[in-house]
Amino acid sequence: MYPSQMTGLFQRVRGAVTRQRSSDLSGLKVVKDPEDADIDIVAVHGLGGQGFRSWISFEGGKSKFWLEDLLAEDIPNARIMTYGYVSDGPNYRYLVHNVLYGRALDLVKELGSQRDRDGTSRRPLFFIAHSLGGWIVKRALIISSEAVDAEIKNIELSTCGVAFLGTLSPGRPQSPTPLAHVIRRTTSGLDEIPDRNASRTSSMQPKASDFEWLENQMEAFKAITENLPQISFYETKQTADGFVVEQRHSMFGSDGVQIGLSATHSGLIQFQGRDANYKTFVNRFRELIHKAKATNLLETKRKTFDVATDQQLGYLKDNFDIPYKLPGESCTIIRRTSQLELLEASFKPPHDPQTLHISIAGLWGDAGAGKTTLARDYAEINRDKLSFIFWIWAESWETAVTSYLEFANNLVQYYSKDVSRIQVENDLGLTGVEDMLKVKSIQELDASRVKSVVRAVKDWLMRPDNDKWLLIFDNVEPSFDIFNFIPLTLTGKIILTARESSSCIWGTKLRVGPMLDGEAVELLRSVVGDNSLQNDGEVEAAYKLVRQLKCHAQSVALAASTISKKSLVVSHFQSQLQSNMPLRLLGSTLDQSSVTRTVLRVSAMLSYTVIPVALFSPSKEPKNIPTRFADAFAEIKAFQGANRLDDVLQYLFDQNFIQTSSSESPPASATSSPSSPSASQDTNSSTTSFETFILDPAAREHVRATLKDGEQKENAWLACNICVDGIREQETTSSYLREIHGFGRIMAPHAKACYDDWSRILEHDEDDVAWHVLGNVCMTQGALEQAIGCFELSLQQKSNVDAGERIQTSLSLASLLQQTGQHEKSTEVLKNIDLASIDKALGFRVALAKVSAATAQGDFDYAEDQYGVIEHAQEEELGPTDATTVSTVQKLASTWEQLGKMEEAQALYRRVYISYLRMFNQSHPLTLEALDDLAHVSKASNAIDEAETLYKKSLEIKTRVLGAEHPNTADAMQKLAVIDDMRCRYEDAKVKYQKALDIMAASIGKAHPLYTTTLENLALSSRLRANALGEEDDTRSILSAESGTGSRTFRHRARRRLTANSMATITRESYAANKSKEEAVLRDASRQRAFAEAEKLYLDALGIKKSAVLLYREEEVVETASKLREMYENEAFYEDCRDEKVLALMSLLREMKRRGTL
Repeated sequence: MYPSQMTGLFQRVRGAVTRQRSSDLSGLKVVKDPEDADIDIVAVHGLGGQGFRSWISFEGGKSKFWLEDLLAEDIPNARIMTYGYVSDGPNYRYLVHNVLYGRALDLVKELGSQRDRDGTSRRPLFFIAHSLGGWIVKRALIISSEAVDAEIKNIELSTCGVAFLGTLSPGRPQSPTPLAHVIRRTTSGLDEIPDRNASRTSSMQPKASDFEWLENQMEAFKAITENLPQISFYETKQTADGFVVEQRHSMFGSDGVQIGLSATHSGLIQFQGRDANYKTFVNRFRELIHKAKATNLLETKRKTFDVATDQQLGYLKDNFDIPYKLPGESCTIIRRTSQLELLEASFKPPHDPQTLHISIAGLWGDAGAGKTTLARDYAEINRDKLSFIFWIWAESWETAVTSYLEFANNLVQYYSKDVSRIQVENDLGLTGVEDMLKVKSIQELDASRVKSVVRAVKDWLMRPDNDKWLLIFDNVEPSFDIFNFIPLTLTGKIILTARESSSCIWGTKLRVGPMLDGEAVELLRSVVGDNSLQNDGEVEAAYKLVRQLKCHAQSVALAASTISKKSLVVSHFQSQLQSNMPLRLLGSTLDQSSVTRTVLRVSAMLSYTVIPVALFSPSKEPKNIPTRFADAFAEIKAFQGANRLDDVLQYLFDQNFIQTSSSESPPASATSSPSSPSASQDTNSSTTSFETFILDPAAREHVRATLKDGEQKENAWLACNICVDGIREQETTSSYLREIHGFGRIMAPHAKACYDDWSRILEHDEDDVAWHVLGNVCMTQGALEQAIGCFELSLQQKSNVDAGERIQTSLSLASLLQQTGQHEKSTEVLKNIDLASIDKALGFRVALAKVSAATAQGDFDYAEDQYGVIEHAQEEELGPTDATTVSTVQKLASTWEQLGKMEEAQALYRRVYISYLRMFNQSHPLTLEALDDLAHVSKASNAIDEAETLYKKSLEIKTRVLGAEHPNTADAMQKLAVIDDMRCRYEDAKVKYQKALDIMAASIGKAHPLYTTTLENLALSSRLRANALGEEDDTRSILSAESGTGSRTFRHRARRRLTANSMATITRESYAANKSKEEAVLRDASRQRAFAEAEKLYLDALGIKKSAVLLYREEEVVETASKLREMYENEAFYEDCRDEKVLALMSLLREMKRRGTL
């Protein structure tokens, strides 16, 4: 035998003896328990330790146990315990999985049981951990933090501090990792030794995958650190083999400090009585205890948890009458009875229960046709029948999100009358919503936080008793997916208004065209007054006038406003309009001024829509005025200072160049209707009487046609920059997003006109236009093509854009390019960003945008690497529990899930879940999403016990917070039913599926995708139940589908279910031995019923998808049919009728195709 082999044998024998001794000292041992103890201290040794015997002090030539003889005296109010365990093992894998990871569960169980038995479960708890025993403590706290059982949960809630001695910091996986070195140095029998048995030698070698796995599992500890004081000690002496844990690899305390002790690694917990090392340790440890007591740490942690779990939400019950105010000023509305009747009829359910019916009506038609006015009129008529009205500006994702944030804030304010605002925010999942509204751009907010608010509001809307609301999505543009904002529920009503029919994606589509002649005349009368239409001649002129205007609602309102302001007779105005008098400028002194020409020419460069007068009267000098425009601006400012700008506008109004809206007319846009002075007003008053105006279309074309090329370019530049400065001024003075978006709603048509009409001639102008400012307005108002163009022009400029603006412009452009499917261009834009002169926060946004672009193109390997890099940098800069860091961790977890790395994803989702649990509470949408993600990956990685526990927790929280009849509660229930299927508890699964379906049918309807998904899951469950009742041959038929052409989803799920515990119980022999012939007949009948149920359920799902063509794409229908066909083709039960069944199914699909329902 070789000497080295003798050494190895000796070490293994020594290890066996050590394990025997350790087993005698395993478990939780009470060292000292004084009657007046009010804190608990638990000491956990590292690998190679021997339980209580690890904590030795040498004094006077004798050894004693310092936990008992020294620490008990120095901290007399502490009950002191040790946790011992068999700390050696046959190989690295065993130590990693069974000791460092596995012993933690034993620790929390024993400790929780001990504290529960003696009534000390809420006593402050402190740990002392040596070496890798610290990892066991970390893992124990992770288990406790996500536990449902109160006995275990109380461990983490009561932990007020940890002292780590020589504990390795997991950090980022390294190659070679220090973990292997520490295990080898602290455990006997694992030295790398030659061995004639190659397979044994191989099994003894450390594997990087095991260490990476363990380090990933420890990620969740980072979520706990914010409220966990820690102190860390490291070794300063090395043995002959060097340091075990170098300082650079040692943990840091929560204050960022590492404390050196004059000792080797093992000597960190071996003292010479009360020597310098012990005094340093005990003094710092006592400081830790005293600080926890002084700051009431235990009470703070406990209070936070108790509040989070005691959510009854009694103040929500039957309390949904939220005060609301419709946008814009009150106005006279002419009732369009026929349209209102059609609108009301569209909300009535059809006779066929399987036909899709969600109370959604889409009003579409030309701009100014009266869609918004009609929606507003319906709301006013039904005001007494509605609990509240929620108005959503739907031009873009940004405006829709802002509307949701506004409504969320209103909810919090309303419910905060009797409950604290913080509690309401936490209860409803709307934490920090008021501050979110104070940003200048939605782009500044974390997207996951924003989406969580939208989900929380939708959850509130879908509460079972909340059924009398009306949502109005106004001016829907195809620039974003509106699906995520619409609560698909049978309760409440939804109205969408849009210019294009295609933007009204669901429900009944109603075209809003011209008004009826009588309605248009009534609108005219409501503005000009009854006295103007007293004789038949004026009435006849009114009818001629509205017909000339094609009964277009906005045009009639503008004409009526002009007649009223000028005190004209209707017939006179009608005759002028009919004669189409040519435009001319009279020779007055006023019209010869440069101010008149500038206002008129600049206005002509803009859109046909409302122009704010404020654009011509800025409160401060516009930026970067070229010399050639200095005089014009100076004169405009002089006119404004002398209160004469209004004189110019009054003159243009009198000469029919501009029009104004009446405050009594219906709103022509999303903003409130502008007001104008009457003709008799004193134009020399100290206040400007014009707020907005509209340039007459004919005047616009006339002015544009009379300008020479050079004049056109100069006035176009002037118009673009007046818009830019007006937008910047509004952003500076606005405190809330709604104000910025409100002004943007007015300016969007002008920003679009600037790009569409003038970008080509201004592209190379020596004085740049700040195109990115116009691009931002276009983006937030859904004009994506113009936004992209503006941003691209901005990035070509060398001036007018600072470094921060340039990077923000690049980010916005890249986002829009991704949104429109231009992924390669998006990636190129991000690559060109110069990060040299920006702060780290913006740098993180750029880095995340680059990864997002790569993910959109399917490059998950790059995403995996970069998310890891970003997350590490964010931890260093922001901390591991910062919301931004946690959001990145969640993205990395999702990427690992996409790559099929389920165990790695599971570890990160656990960290995310615990982070959000501590950051918010159990019921917050982000927390619940992370909980469901963790449950899903646990199921996918075959951790069925954990998945079931997590799904039960999710169901309990949703039942308590959302209500037993909420569709999200039903969804949680059907996910738990899937676990029952995997455990072959088919009857239990059926009960859950059926209950979930009943809830969904009543709340969201049978056509909802969630309902059909549950229906198909129940069908699969019935098929599995049928197989469980059958013979072994039928069991094989399921597994044979793996090599066939059947559904991959079914094969994957069926294989997992049948391997759980049923294969041994459904064989021919077991049934033959235990069942009588009569029982076999009954079983066969049950089996037939189960297959019949599965078939019917699949056909029901097909029938629903056939009826709800607006909700289901062709491939989704085919997917359901494929599941049914796969069952026909692979189940022996259908052997005699297989061809007939398959042909009938194919015939059904062909018929659906022919009728256009597929």
